[in-house]
Amino acid sequence: MLSPEQATKHSLYDDSTLHNTHLPVLMPYNRLLAPAGQVVAYGNADLENHALDVQLVPDTPLLAVEDRYGVALIDTTQRNVVARWTYADDARTKGMMSTYSGLKVLRQEGVVHLL
Repeated sequence: MLSPEQATKHSLYDDSTLHNTHLPVLMPYNRLLAPAGQVVAYGNADLENHALDVQLVPDTPLLAVEDRYGVALIDTTQRNVVARWTYADDARTKGMMSTYSGLKVLRQEGVVHLL
């Protein structure tokens, strides 16, 4: 329960989300989001989600992006998602969510692995 003092300090920014179309976006807890380049939005906008880690895929224009619900491959030249894997897609991981950033991309014997 909020004290009267806390209740008067509420701001519209306290409840803002990434649905905002005006940049930069001021998020709760004084987080300011100001993209440095082109934004590629994907996923379910009704879910709280953001990139946890990103890695370039060697010798390709692909960027692997780990988010709370899975991994996406973004073609940096076309600026779109070319592949997506989510925890919900696999019965073994359905209902899970990533809270740790630690995406690794490596090439082994000519094959690229996302770990």
